[in-house]
Amino acid sequence: MYLLIMRKQVGYILLLLFFLNGLQGCKKDWLPKGMAPGYFKVYDDQALNNRYQTLDILEMSDGGVLLLASINNTRIYLLRTNADGEYMASKEIDGSNKNVMPSIIQNESGIFIGCMDQTGLFTRILKVEENSCETSLASEFQDLLYPLAVSTMSDGNLLLLSYDRLSFRSELSKISISGNIAWSIQIPVNQDAETRIVRHLDGSGTQYPFFTAVWNNKPIVNCFSNYSFSFLMYNSTSNTAETIYNGSQFSSGLSSFFATGNGNAAISRFSFGKSYMISDFNQNTGIIDLTDNMGGTYIEDAEENSVFKLGHISVDGVTYLSMAYNTQNGRVALVFLDASGQFKARKYFGAAANPFKIGQFRQTSDKGLLVGGTFYVAGSLPRPALFKLNEKELYKILDLKYE
Repeated sequence: MYLLIMRKQVGYILLLLFFLNGLQGCKKDWLPKGMAPGYFKVYDDQALNNRYQTLDILEMSDGGVLLLASINNTRIYLLRTNADGEYMASKEIDGSNKNVMPSIIQNESGIFIGCMDQTGLFTRILKVEENSCETSLASEFQDLLYPLAVSTMSDGNLLLLSYDRLSFRSELSKISISGNIAWSIQIPVNQDAETRIVRHLDGSGTQYPFFTAVWNNKPIVNCFSNYSFSFLMYNSTSNTAETIYNGSQFSSGLSSFFATGNGNAAISRFSFGKSYMISDFNQNTGIIDLTDNMGGTYIEDAEENSVFKLGHISVDGVTYLSMAYNTQNGRVALVFLDASGQFKARKYFGAAANPFKIGQFRQTSDKGLLVGGTFYVAGSLPRPALFKLNEKELYKILDLKYE
């Protein structure tokens, strides 16, 4: 049975945190007509040996949330809530499906997740039934080993990053939900990176921010390449990388990427534990350089090699570039930047006594905001958690008057 608290004293801590984050005052008589209050929910199964890491969230058509997490780094967990954040269903994926990629995939065919076959190490795509969290096999790719990241393309296909353990190459592939491979690009790593990848997957080593995306109709990838952790952009009609930014071996590189819609992008990068952010990264071709030369604003309060999430949040008709990251004192900082990249506002989630780690944030259909992450109950038990802010609370963060 799922509970929000494990014991009475923990309940007091959660109540205090709820108050400190401004959600205690969300009463229906205080809100404009038709606006639902925000919430803070922790989903605890009381299994002391389970350590959850929230990876992604997706708003459903009924206002509820589908949450993707890992258990002890390898097992796959899905949870479904209703529009009030109350628990509806959950499922730990059985069988040999392990090491889920940290993205929920949604296209016209449904909702999917990508993972690895535990024995064969190859890629599987699972279809998710959103209400029950049950899964079924949609396709598998036995020649694409060690799947590391996946994203959705505009045509409904997927852009997959994997690693070939025999040829020591990263592989970027365009695949379909039905199991076809349209093309694959081989990216020489020039050394055996399997140990690094295994330790990344099982949580025993460095967690690398692998990702794929399409930027201005060109595939991009963050992966192992040429003895380093690198960011590559490819020509859409060839297998040739036309832009290359190499890390300082494996100690620096990009940590996140978000196409801002104006031809540019926002990125964050890490370098020997420190984090930097660039809000107006340009698509330049013909470049071979180091990520350490990309510049950017130093994020002083970010924890060492923090996860970074970037996206847009619209408030009162204005779209803000937003970034979320983990701070050195155990909180999540959500920062709002205007169109010129100037700081506008900041909101913290969590507290030092009860740390909160970012999974993902998403704006909701009712103009509110979901922040999904991992909350440490009693300071030591990581559990999936959701913050929901309504539209009026977003106005308050930005010091705007809600009419």
